[in-house]
Amino acid sequence: MQLHYIRLQVFFKHLYQFNFGLDIDKFRMSLALPPSSPSAPHPALLNAIYLVASLFALPTPNGGRNVGHFERIFMYRVQRHLDDALAHVDRLLDFLMATTLVAQHNLIKGNVAKGCYLASCKLATYCN
Repeated sequence: MQLHYIRLQVFFKHLYQFNFGLDIDKFRMSLALPPSSPSAPHPALLNAIYLVASLFALPTPNGGRNVGHFERIFMYRVQRHLDDALAHVDRLLDFLMATTLVAQHNLIKGNVAKGCYLASCKLATYCN
C-alpha cells in the first residue's frame, strides 16, 4: 500500500482529535479526480493532512520512525502550496482547511506563536 494512503488512513483515524469537519467518503471520492479538477483536493490540503498524520509516528519504508524528516518535507510542501493557492485564487476552502491543520500542528508541537498566527491569518482571510 502506498504511503499517502496509509497517511490518509491515520489522519481519518485521528480526525476527531482536530475538531475537523470532513466528509470522509466524499473526500475519498475526490481523490480519484485529476489533480487539476476544481473538485479535487488542493495539494496544500493533502500535504497538511500528511503533516498532521506524521504526528502519529508512522514507520518509514525501512522500518524506522524518522518522523521529523517527514514533517520538514510536508511543512515545506504545504507552505509552498498555500502560497500557490492564494496567488492563483485556487480552492480557497482547501486553503483554509490546510491552514487550520498547519496551525493545529504547530500548537501541538509547542509552536504556540506560529500556531496562533496561522489561526489568525485564517480568520483574516475568511473575513476579507
